[in-house]
Amino acid sequence: MRWKIMTFSRFLMVKLLFLNGKLIKPDPAIWHILLERYNIQAGESVFIDDNPKNIEMARSLGFATIHITPDTNLEQELAGLGVKM
Repeated sequence: MRWKIMTFSRFLMVKLLFLNGKLIKPDPAIWHILLERYNIQAGESVFIDDNPKNIEMARSLGFATIHITPDTNLEQELAGLGVKM
């Protein structure tokens, strides 16, 4: 699978969008705005978060997900999804 990688600057813009728009996760509108604004396909994206509710919502919208815990090896999890760093 081919993955799109969002740079930190794009991530920061998305974070600001959510703060300014008063949307909070797990409101699905956040993901729809993200997908549309940045021309991203959920099935080509990985959502990483520490909150199970956010993970559940992203997964229901078609995102691959990684639930971060203190024991998560992010590099290994991403590699398991085929993401090469």
